[in-house]
Amino acid sequence: MPTLAERIERPFEVQTWGGLIAPALTPRDIVETLNTAANAALAAQAVRRTLTDGGYEISGGTAAAFKAFLRDEAQRWSDVISEAGLQGR
Repeated sequence: MPTLAERIERPFEVQTWGGLIAPALTPRDIVETLNTAANAALAAQAVRRTLTDGGYEISGGTAAAFKAFLRDEAQRWSDVISEAGLQGR
């Protein structure tokens, strides 16, 4: 079986990431409260130290920016999967 790189014949980059995701119909004020709390946690020195010591890059940000990131990731991987001719079960 050929590797993904062999199937798509162009360079690509893979990164892992993490984030908090709420159900689709979660009220905006709850999403904003969760986002504010998450950003506050990421700003805490102990959390920052633990994450950076583990090799993580910390970004935080807005719920809207994360939503756009998720949309872009879904599109990017959809393109890679299509180009490689991969099929699900």
